[in-house]
Amino acid sequence: MTYIKFNNGVTLNWWGNETLNALITESVKQENLVEESKDLKAKLMYTNKRPLQINEEFGSINGVNELPLMNENETKEEMERIIWPKKWFKIVERGWKLTESFLFTEWLRTAQPLSWAKESIQGKALDLSENSSSLIKSADLASAINMVEVLTKWFSITAANGAGSATPKGKALFATDHTIYKLPWVTFSNKIADNWVLTAARLQIALDLLKSARLENGQKVKQPKGKDAYKLFVSREWAVTAREILNTAWNKAWPYTGSWLNAVNQFYFDWNFVELVEIDQLWDYDRDGNVIGSTNMWFVMNPRYIREAKALKEIDLYDKRVKSYINDETDQTIVDIRKWDTYDHFGAEYGIVGALWTVA
Repeated sequence: MTYIKFNNGVTLNWWGNETLNALITESVKQENLVEESKDLKAKLMYTNKRPLQINEEFGSINGVNELPLMNENETKEEMERIIWPKKWFKIVERGWKLTESFLFTEWLRTAQPLSWAKESIQGKALDLSENSSSLIKSADLASAINMVEVLTKWFSITAANGAGSATPKGKALFATDHTIYKLPWVTFSNKIADNWVLTAARLQIALDLLKSARLENGQKVKQPKGKDAYKLFVSREWAVTAREILNTAWNKAWPYTGSWLNAVNQFYFDWNFVELVEIDQLWDYDRDGNVIGSTNMWFVMNPRYIREAKALKEIDLYDKRVKSYINDETDQTIVDIRKWDTYDHFGAEYGIVGALWTVA
């Protein structure tokens, strides 16, 4: 049997009425089409959550108190739990489609293998294969941008939910006056002064802010230990400067040389274990030409807290769907993609510090 092998690695020889779905399936198999958002999700410590109903609200238990004393045979008390005010979410629906010609549709309705088709039809099949991959990649890019905007848009409250929305307690994610339930006379900050570019001294201030944060029951937020490192997020443009700051000899900083063998981008900085993470989407543009954050924004994260509290959430209702069909009105072949999800924060203020830079 003769096969058609495309230059993107897809090999096909299905009959006309089987080709469309096969093209999509094989194209997706040939490439890791969600590599960018998958990698970013791991770096930013997002946790996936699928709600049981569309109007569900999320809160988190913030702090666990020690067991109380009790007498023998005494009835146990109900466990004390301090729960953040709950916050609702809004799923965002996104989609795109590709439309092929009537001629290609007519061939799909035949019972001929692709190798018998005219070169123009084989070319259309190649285009469809590559464009199906692009559909998946566009969904991947949307997810990556949404994750980054969770940080870049949360210096002020500009939305009811999603990027730019308030914390469950009504504050901007990055603020200087977050409150503590059990210590109403105490506030804490997770915001570096406006227009403070990254320096060694300011990085130390950010680390100190993370270490001084307290949970709603007044307990200290647990900090990274063992192989966990604080994460410093910067744009690609500031990555070299950040490395110089982290690796400055007079500041007692050097690449980590312990048991995990000089892990790339991990440094000791004034006796703090810090990992440098470049965020490509910072100072990039979305499809409407809007700038995502700024080149000088930087963030420091306590990954242990963000991970254990599940403070950054990817919320979706269904898996991404790619489907193909024929429009009976126009006899055109259509391939489309649809995704339903959102990205939001639920108590992330206890584990991340942000520096706003408003000057382009």
